[in-house]
Amino acid sequence: MATLIADGGQPLYRTDITLAADAAVGQLVTVGSMVGVCETGGLAGDVVALTLSGKFQEATATGTFTVGDKAYVTLEGVVAERKAWAASTAYAANEIVTVTTSATLSLAVTTAGTSDATTEPDLAAANVGDVVNDGTVAYVVTKNNSGGTVVGATASTVSFELGR
Repeated sequence: MATLIADGGQPLYRTDITLAADAAVGQLVTVGSMVGVCETGGLAGDVVALTLSGKFQEATATGTFTVGDKAYVTLEGVVAERKAWAASTAYAANEIVTVTTSATLSLAVTTAGTSDATTEPDLAAANVGDVVNDGTVAYVVTKNNSGGTVVGATASTVSFELGR
């Protein structure tokens, strides 16, 4: 879960959203092209406050982070890089996979497995939050720009900034 560590001396940007799925306090949430941190937990259909700016720390981080790099948000935490889809490839949970069928959408791996031997997932008619199956891999559709900028990292956490 993401924890606010600084507001940068500026007002935090917040908005109320209707949750598409259950979310916990501090959970990273994407809504359309927005990425934010849930201020209060709630169930699908609840209206909650989403913080869209500030510096946050996330313990569920995968990869090597460098200050200034992009940090990509998934339902399970933050990852350092995206991978291009390839046939018969093993993908681990929480990886971000890009496809040639969409310039604006990516796939966040929710169930590890191996991609199809020949056919790349077609996201032409997909929406953010859709579930996509590919071989033995399951993904959820996410925006390519879902993330923030890395402002610090340790072996177990990443600090990132949204909305600045």
